[in-house]
Amino acid sequence: MNELGLTGKFPDELDDNEEAVDSDWTDESKFENSPPPKPEPKTKQKADPPKPNTIDRPLQISAPSKHDPKISALSKTSKLKIEPNPIWYSIERPASSGKPANVEIISHLHARGKFLLQAEAETYSNSSHISASDRQFLSTIMTSGTQSDKLSALTLSVSSSPIHHQKQLDALQNLAKKKSRNEAVQAVASIKDLLVGNLLPDDRKLVFFSKQVSLSESPTDEELILYTFEDWLKGWYFQVLQTIEVTAFQFALANLRDCLWTRFLSCETI
Repeated sequence: MNELGLTGKFPDELDDNEEAVDSDWTDESKFENSPPPKPEPKTKQKADPPKPNTIDRPLQISAPSKHDPKISALSKTSKLKIEPNPIWYSIERPASSGKPANVEIISHLHARGKFLLQAEAETYSNSSHISASDRQFLSTIMTSGTQSDKLSALTLSVSSSPIHHQKQLDALQNLAKKKSRNEAVQAVASIKDLLVGNLLPDDRKLVFFSKQVSLSESPTDEELILYTFEDWLKGWYFQVLQTIEVTAFQFALANLRDCLWTRFLSCETI
């Protein structure tokens, strides 16, 4: 090796220390080329029988319904809050202190009053105050009855309890808007009788809801129904006056036209 100019040692010329180090070395190429060990044969396990379809959660059986006192209380309080009264403004009201209420409170109370008034009317229509035969009779009259029958049925219903018959009051107003002179006059006459006998107070004016001075004293549901109906009735009354004004103007024009036409014909005959 030295004569050829090479350095190094042949494997058989290694030192004792190098042989000691290399003695621990193992040829890994033998393991790389060797085939992998064969897996041990698995013993065949018997297939379990198919399990029935079950729910993997605990079965909850609903308990029998218990008697809820709240529900029973609601069913008991489904009666009318205000008993039928033909003179609605004669119902007693608490004395007011005259303190003004907040605008937001008034708006909230008015919304609740509208809800209570509507619920009161629905409760009345389904109560024992009106029998099933009477409801059927009124329905038949309103669909196929004459003008006089309709006016009589509506007037009789409203006069029994105005608070519970807002729809009937609206129906009377619609009859007063008819183009037929005789029908409109009959409807206006029926409305006039109700205004004098059942709707308008004798000793005071109708008051808007926002002007009720007792709203700041935690009014009851009955008071809210009264105040809301009075507010609605005031607006309804104003619409009735407008209807009468328009109808009277139309009738006046018709009468004037008839008079002029009659005068013209009389002049031609002379």
